[in-house]
Amino acid sequence: LTIGRPLDLSLPSGQLLESILQARIVDGNSEFAQMYNRRSMTDLMGLRLGTLFPYRGKRKDVYEKWSRTGFPAYTFETKEKLLNVASRYFENTLIGNVSRQRLLGFWWLKRDISERKRAEHELLRAQKLESLGVLAGGIAHDFNNLLTGILGNISLAKASLPADHKAVERLEAASTASTRAQELTRQLLTFSQGGAPIKK
Repeated sequence: LTIGRPLDLSLPSGQLLESILQARIVDGNSEFAQMYNRRSMTDLMGLRLGTLFPYRGKRKDVYEKWSRTGFPAYTFETKEKLLNVASRYFENTLIGNVSRQRLLGFWWLKRDISERKRAEHELLRAQKLESLGVLAGGIAHDFNNLLTGILGNISLAKASLPADHKAVERLEAASTASTRAQELTRQLLTFSQGGAPIKK
């Protein structure tokens, strides 16, 4: 990108940033044009940097940090929605062409990293599910052991009572509830072993 005339780096930061935002595109490749849904760079020639990369929100921090550090190669990521296209992720690198304390112009390298981001997201999701599966498996085993002890004691209590005792009905209810709880542990074990989670 060209800034028209060299800029003295000793200028006040506000004036320097304003001149940078006015920088115009003078060259580029077809991939860059496609990112903005244009057939060729001819459609982007002459556009100001501030139009394609406005000075607002998080981008203000990018401009200010880059300016404050003397315009070195500076790489950062952005999530952008470009001209009615679904949001995509980009890796941007700004490289100032500085000579004798003057900014002569700069390069803007932009790379679409949406697929990489999607793969990272899927990997993170898989790792979270794996961790959740290990946790669910551990809980299910321990819970199942406790339920086995509860059901065993219910059976012993029932065996020591006459069939018409009023506590038998309550022991039956406790046994039914414990059996349902065992079904829940089976579902957790299925999930921990990679089976379909039961969302209920």
